[in-house]
Amino acid sequence: MLNAVNPVVIERCSSIPANFPVTNDMVKGSLVRGVSLDDEMKAGHVYICDLTILEGLKTREGWYCPAPLCLLYVNKNNNLVPIAIQLKQTPGSDNPIFLPSDH
Repeated sequence: MLNAVNPVVIERCSSIPANFPVTNDMVKGSLVRGVSLDDEMKAGHVYICDLTILEGLKTREGWYCPAPLCLLYVNKNNNLVPIAIQLKQTPGSDNPIFLPSDH
């Protein structure tokens, strides 16, 4: 079961957006079929959740609401797992991409 604000925003990913600079080298440890990120996208195993709609959302004073991007992967067990998460829409040194290998 998917639990989120709106799980229907998950879409099949055929190319990585320019504002989410994920590379093959970054995620290759999570790709269990031994092929490239491009090949996994072509095979339909990569999905993206882009919550741009949350950007600029007004919150209580002192609170922050991120507008994240999340790259998801369907592994060999048919589980949808996150392989890259960026909390803001604009890439930069103050906005790292979090990976499963970061633990």
